[in-house]
Amino acid sequence: MKLTGWLATIVILDAADIALGGFILRYVSLVPISLTVLTYLAVVILLIDFYFITKGRRIAINAGVLLSLIAMAISTNPAHIHALEEFGSTLPLTGADITMLIGFYILPALYIVYWLVRVRGAGYSHKATQT
Repeated sequence: MKLTGWLATIVILDAADIALGGFILRYVSLVPISLTVLTYLAVVILLIDFYFITKGRRIAINAGVLLSLIAMAISTNPAHIHALEEFGSTLPLTGADITMLIGFYILPALYIVYWLVRVRGAGYSHKATQT
């Protein structure tokens, strides 16, 4: 798979994961509608980034790193930390916590590591679309 294919896969999985987490939180009324709207705005941004990554756009590939860092920073707010402290208390909250761990930590970290090793480590100029 091409480098951009791996990065795009990570981004689309992240978008799906965050959408699922947002759905869970809204379905059981754990968050206000305004946060649900912001969640799906983030999903739209990820989908746009995904599209441009699949086209091999360097700026989109680099934007993925910034989006990953933002996701990690957002997830350190008190509400997210409190939610993680409640892990296992209810099925919906546990499901939302799992999606938070995957969507705000694991996939963004994977994107950054893959970007550092394959993109930055490979001499980024023209190799971003190679395997």
